[in-house]
Amino acid sequence: MLKASMLLGMSQRDKQTYRATIHSASTRSTASDSELLQSEAKTIVGAQRALSEFVAGRISIMERVLKMGRDSMWSLPRLDSKRITGTVCYLQVCSNRTETDIEVSILQATAIDLLLADCGAELAMYEEFCELRLKNSGDQEFDINTRADWLAFKRRTTQVNSKRRIFGFRRSRIR
Repeated sequence: MLKASMLLGMSQRDKQTYRATIHSASTRSTASDSELLQSEAKTIVGAQRALSEFVAGRISIMERVLKMGRDSMWSLPRLDSKRITGTVCYLQVCSNRTETDIEVSILQATAIDLLLADCGAELAMYEEFCELRLKNSGDQEFDINTRADWLAFKRRTTQVNSKRRIFGFRRSRIR
């Protein structure tokens, strides 16, 4: 996804401190979670600043994460939703800081990288769900409409594929 992460070289203690700062920003926010999820990534990081490559490369990731948070069919786990809204709050706080553009960019890029480290697997699953949903949108027999349906489908697919590998079955239908 990203060419380089801002997390390289950060200790676990540094990451926990940074996460605590992000959480602190979200607890001070007056906006509701749904309002925060409706934000657009470009607006969050501050359109008034010239975006550095650090942040510009991460805008599309943040847009995809926000889309995942807004999708009612996906019903994101509460912890991941809180991580997303906390990062949105922190990015908004950063965009209003008076430090130089590069300092703010580093803070923002690090926050997005931490979010991706925490929610990257969930984002990958969501994007696979969206592809499957789009591919089968016209199929009347397609009954995967929610995150739970998709996870059950993936579980069945994995079980069938495991049986094929273990027992050498050539064909079996996924139901």
